[in-house]
Amino acid sequence: MKPYVSTDRADLWLADSLEVYPRLPSESFELVICDGPYNLGIEGEEWDKVADLVALYEPHVTEWDRLCKPGASVYLWGSERGWPLLHPLMLRHGWRFQSLIVWDKGSAPSQKCSREAARNWPIASEVAGFYTRDPWNQTAATGPA
Repeated sequence: MKPYVSTDRADLWLADSLEVYPRLPSESFELVICDGPYNLGIEGEEWDKVADLVALYEPHVTEWDRLCKPGASVYLWGSERGWPLLHPLMLRHGWRFQSLIVWDKGSAPSQKCSREAARNWPIASEVAGFYTRDPWNQTAATGPA
């Protein structure tokens, strides 16, 4: 296995990340941007339906612990449903919560006033939990519970 594209500054892999992680040196990352499954349930695409979102992410977060330098940052993209499930996982791994970023994808289309319409709002936003690893205090794990 080799990188799909390599430059003097980065490698791009076209592979399962769990197969690539072991090939990478410890403390070599300063930034992780994760945009994995959101687990949107019945509204989501078939590939996005995950039985246990935390179990899916656990091996990735464990590898980030090894791969990230002290002071690294993680942007964990997801939905308003998935992020609360993953937040405690990040805290358990010693990541410090900094903020929740909301991407407003634009106004939701207007809906007719009915009971069914009021129960089926379109997904009009995504969120990213922004976490850092404090280089001076690796045990810092604060943020909303």
